[in-house]
Amino acid sequence: MTKSHNVALMKGLSMGTIWSKFPFSIGFQLYIFNVTNPDGISEGEKPIINELGPYYYDEIQEKTNQLDHEEDDTVSYTIKNTYYFNAENSNGLTGEEEVMVPNYFAFSLINIVAREKPNVLPIIGKALDSIFNKPSNFFIKAKVKDIFFDGLPIDCTVMDLAGKAIRSELKKKNEKFGLKKIAENKYILSMFGPANGTESKARTRVHRGIKNIMDVGKVIEYNNNRNISVWDDEYCDTFNGTDGTVFHPHFDRKGRDDVVVFNPNLCRSISCHFESKTTFDGLEVLRYTTDLGTDGNNNPLHKCYCPATNGCLKKGAFDIYNRTLKPIIVTNPHFYLADEYYSNQVDGLNPDKKNHMIIIDIDPFTGTPLYTRTRVQLNMFINRINNINQIKNIPDVLLPILWIDEIIILPDFLIKKIKFAYMLLKIGRIFQYFLMSIDLGLCGFSGYKYCLLTILRNKVKATEWKNSELLNITKKKMKMNISTLQSSSTLPTID
Repeated sequence: MTKSHNVALMKGLSMGTIWSKFPFSIGFQLYIFNVTNPDGISEGEKPIINELGPYYYDEIQEKTNQLDHEEDDTVSYTIKNTYYFNAENSNGLTGEEEVMVPNYFAFSLINIVAREKPNVLPIIGKALDSIFNKPSNFFIKAKVKDIFFDGLPIDCTVMDLAGKAIRSELKKKNEKFGLKKIAENKYILSMFGPANGTESKARTRVHRGIKNIMDVGKVIEYNNNRNISVWDDEYCDTFNGTDGTVFHPHFDRKGRDDVVVFNPNLCRSISCHFESKTTFDGLEVLRYTTDLGTDGNNNPLHKCYCPATNGCLKKGAFDIYNRTLKPIIVTNPHFYLADEYYSNQVDGLNPDKKNHMIIIDIDPFTGTPLYTRTRVQLNMFINRINNINQIKNIPDVLLPILWIDEIIILPDFLIKKIKFAYMLLKIGRIFQYFLMSIDLGLCGFSGYKYCLLTILRNKVKATEWKNSELLNITKKKMKMNISTLQSSSTLPTID
């Protein structure tokens, strides 16, 4: 098996083992936005927010329930991610801090109903009044750890008609809404709790790269579908790229090829373009970056990502409702690379390339990502609706909720393997040049011997030619002498 096949996803090979379960933890940093003027927003003020974080978690990433498919050289699997709070790297933050945030359940419900059944919004308003005891606004104070993982309480034991309608829907769709049932008609809502330590229901299927190493990691199936099956469009529903954890070897060192990744959370393929050449731990790497948003108004290829009901969002925002049934809008952190329209709606943001860009640093020889920063911000629209008292005066704003910075830094013991591969490559090249020099030396010696032999042959031929000429001259002289002698012996005739 060739060296390049060592990056194939084959049991027993180092890459297959690492790809199955990273032998190191991934950094998972969370930043949350605290709303400082909730009452003012309810009266029409521009939201003012400040960022709190990072809250650092160690993420263990596994590909479970793996099944090899020999017929087409693929492997299918489920995903399991587990998160552990790391107090040391959280710089004194504990998760006990209280922040003011939008009532995610209330705004989610309003957004969903506004999309699908806007005529029942008045009933939703009454139901929310009942569930939350007629709040003055839809902002709540909560502990950060509850927002992230532990969960905010949702009590649906109310008995009025509107509350019962919500209760009935939640019984059927609580998992789709991201709720965890803790008792009859009681739930908790958190951003990442339901996925923590839980295997994904959808299976992903990728090429192993044993037959063709350049196909390694390419996604060909997700959730038993051979296309994405979300956007009702051939371009947007086509699988492109790898699962994002492995890439083919032998990258173009000039960065002329894009890096394409299929993201199951967004249900779309994302193209990362070459940014620059840089170094990581002494190795020259290729840096790629991307924009998570879309631009359906100016890019025809992004039109298929625009929801039929709301149309295209402005540049830099991506609506994932079709995928998750949650009214979440994805952007780069602090609306970096997005239309200024969004950042102008909120005070407290500071978009910055260094802190908010997505980074993928790839070793071009092995195709290994040595350093990555996957940064994504989750946002939610808050909209004025006349039929609901708490939000009849609020501004229409895309409000940032939190952002994630997922960090993968290849550990030293794996970097050493890549450097060892380079050393072997260097030794191979030196040996190749050594063999070439020997070959050239042998060719030169052969040429010298050939030239020497040619010269000797020419000398022999010249000598033979001279000897032949001398022999011919001698023969001619001998003939002349014989002729002369014969003529002299003839007596003259005497008359």
